[in-house]
Amino acid sequence: MKKPFVIAAAVAVSTFLASCGGGGDESGDGGIRGELNPVHLSADEQKYTFQFCNVLYNVNTRVTIIGGEPPFRVHVSDPDRVKIDIDYFDTGRDPIFTILQVGGCDSKYVITVLDKNSGTATLEITTEKAEDEES
Repeated sequence: MKKPFVIAAAVAVSTFLASCGGGGDESGDGGIRGELNPVHLSADEQKYTFQFCNVLYNVNTRVTIIGGEPPFRVHVSDPDRVKIDIDYFDTGRDPIFTILQVGGCDSKYVITVLDKNSGTATLEITTEKAEDEES
């Protein structure tokens, strides 16, 4: 006689959890918020041309994190060649970080942003050597 009660209780709990978002870490997140609010990046500039390849150039390029869920972590594929001002945001809507310096020629660097729900966005930075002017 106890089996129908156990099954009814399990159905009631499942229905309750489904109605409030599935019982994720926060009310209503349902475990898929990253899919509903994906993270994107928007940058002023992504390609740089330099005269000298062995120098870090000041570029001050603003990058906006759009969407996603804070906190955000910012990772640079080559931190010796690409310098940013902030690599962690715990709150805020559309936070902005700045690419301060970039160096090297004929290179590609990747900036990756990871949000609370493991949503990711990447931005590719490319550099090239300026054409030498002939006199």
